[in-house]
Amino acid sequence: MSKAVAYRDGAVELRRGAPHLTDPAATLFVIAGIAASDVMACLATGVRSASADHREAIGALRRSHPGAAPALEHLISEIGRAHV
Repeated sequence: MSKAVAYRDGAVELRRGAPHLTDPAATLFVIAGIAASDVMACLATGVRSASADHREAIGALRRSHPGAAPALEHLISEIGRAHV
């Protein structure tokens, strides 16, 4: 979980120090959410998604924490918007 927290903290600091850099901050927030979901799913199932396809992380989270999966889906859908 330390990586997820580090990404989140980096995003917060980036937004605070350089508010005009919204795309990089958004990307860090998304990565933080994916990293946190990997930890949650792995702790619950003992299996970690090693796929580069972030949708696999949604499936793993849906199996372990169904209520959290929609939030991860939303975060991942924001990746495209952050890179536009």
